[in-house]
Parts: sequence; C-alpha cells; structure tokens
Amino acid sequence: MDKIIINGLEIDTIIGVYNWERQNSQKVILNLTLLTELNSAMKSDQVKDTIDYAAVVERIEKLSDSHHPELVEKFADLIFADLFSAFPLAEIQLEILKPDILKQVQSVGIAVTRKKDDYIVKGTLS
Repeated sequence: MDKIIINGLEIDTIIGVYNWERQNSQKVILNLTLLTELNSAMKSDQVKDTIDYAAVVERIEKLSDSHHPELVEKFADLIFADLFSAFPLAEIQLEILKPDILKQVQSVGIAVTRKKDDYIVKGTLS
C-alpha cells in the first residue's frame, strides 16, 4: 500500500473542554498519512488518479469551521468519517496536536490509526 503524507497542517478552530479554550479559536496541527494505491497516478501523471491533497485539506478546514467538539478525539472521528466517505483510502494515520496549551509542554495531542474496513464495520461511517 502506498502513502500520501500531509504534515504540519495548521488550522485555527475552537476545540477544548475548558471555557477559556472555547472563547477564541486556537491553532491545532495535523499530520496525516493516507494509505491508498498510487499505481494509476504514477502511470498517468493525472491528479484524477490520485488523492488531491488540496481537496483533503479543504475538507478538513470545512470540518473545523462547522464543528467545534470538546475533544480532539471527536475531531479525529469526524475527519475519519469524512475522508473515508470522500476518497478511496484503505487506512488513515492521524495525529492532532494542540501546541502551547500547557505551559510545561510544547504540545499535547493524540495519534490514531483507522482502517476503512474496521471503520465501516463499527458503524461509524454513514
């Protein structure tokens, strides 16, 4: 399986459980690895035969504008559901970091991997 990598995607959104986190948007940083087949694109040299990186970023930005969950875990779930429904992906590896939230650490966050088949079986993908 081939991989498309999107690292350092910075998004300003409202996410968090504390009142002070929900008052103003804050930066989150996403790192994604998208597992898919790239053979067709390698032969054709056409964007229609691959995953359009800009389209992935645009979808995630729209999610962050329209949903303001308390937990980054819920934000990850929204991203998985959306990307699996929109693109021919076998697996998504996702890291979501919230920088500068705690003064003692550079960032906090999660790293989650989901396979499309597992996601559909769990009933999370509509």
